[in-house]
Amino acid sequence: MSIVKTFSDGAGVARAQEIDPDDGSITNVVIIAPQIANIETVFNRVTAVGSNDLETLTNESATALGNGMFLVTGQSTFDGAAVDVRALADNTDDENAVFLISNNNFNAGFAVGIPMVGTPVGNHTFTGPMSMGARGVVASQELGSFTLIADFNANSYNFSGTTANNSLAGSGSFDLQAGTFTSESFTATTNGTVRGATVHGLLHGNGATAVSGLFHTNENSPTHAGGFYGRR
Repeated sequence: MSIVKTFSDGAGVARAQEIDPDDGSITNVVIIAPQIANIETVFNRVTAVGSNDLETLTNESATALGNGMFLVTGQSTFDGAAVDVRALADNTDDENAVFLISNNNFNAGFAVGIPMVGTPVGNHTFTGPMSMGARGVVASQELGSFTLIADFNANSYNFSGTTANNSLAGSGSFDLQAGTFTSESFTATTNGTVRGATVHGLLHGNGATAVSGLFHTNENSPTHAGGFYGRR
């Protein structure tokens, strides 16, 4: 596990790999969570809320978004308290999903999925749902969509996503060896206010068939955050 960024409120961003003790399969994770300095404890506690098993949620509601994607909302528990859960998932692959979790005292998010294998080539367009809103308030999250246009031969991408009152746009390069992408030079527009933003992304599948990630605005303690998941 490695801490990528620490916010002034003690929260932050980390990347990790999970290895299944039963079959040895690997899952890549990027997480935004409080008390990030204590990453091992935080990682295990936060990912246990979703456990990549949406069927465990109470008051579950699923909405089809087209192209095999869906939004799942419901409640789970964290340290004995109820938390709201918002997940972007794919009904063809239960390994990949993005979770946003919060209550009045806690907020976190994580993107999880199978690693990329092989070397992607050519130009590909990824599309899917994006959730964006005030950080730590699941109820404020607006559902929209994004497009990521990848040129793997040039190792570059352009990203554009919108919701009703927010947008996120930017470009960058891939780390194809790690199967990740990160950029601190995105632009987020939230209810008409323009802010800098950072994206922490993952590539999934054989030759990069899917992408997921989390993002946050660039204040010392980010005011807005969200996630995205899509495929080509």
